[in-house]
Amino acid sequence: MHGDIYSIPIQGKTDNLDHLHLVALELGDQCLMVPAFGSGGKELADAIAVFGRKYIFPHQCSVELDNSKFVTFTAGKTGKLTTWFVARRSIITVAEAGKYKYEGYMNTAGLLLVCDTLLEWVKVSPENLPPKIVRGIEALVKNLRK
Repeated sequence: MHGDIYSIPIQGKTDNLDHLHLVALELGDQCLMVPAFGSGGKELADAIAVFGRKYIFPHQCSVELDNSKFVTFTAGKTGKLTTWFVARRSIITVAEAGKYKYEGYMNTAGLLLVCDTLLEWVKVSPENLPPKIVRGIEALVKNLRK
């Protein structure tokens, strides 16, 4: 399931609009989800700036990708420049992820870029992900690089 992309609304933000969410890691019955936002938006820039005030640089909390190079969509969407905001990650169950609209999948190169950013984020903010999830990301990265 890692690499799959679903369209999930973000409650209480951006008028509850659907945003792409990447399954960065599936571990047991849980999925680590990373949301995407259109690059260059004010709300995203403001959120990244908040982390900057905590000495967390943009490359440590987000990664900008051209989805046309990294994502294969099932239908109706085209890739565009998007920021995958790892600092706004969430953990949901596999069953819950399956309730949302499947949009496509991210290739290995893109998934590695997102996972590398997650690991950078954990270095500067280790309390934000459980050690078991971090070990899972590290194992996934090692496996993907083979």
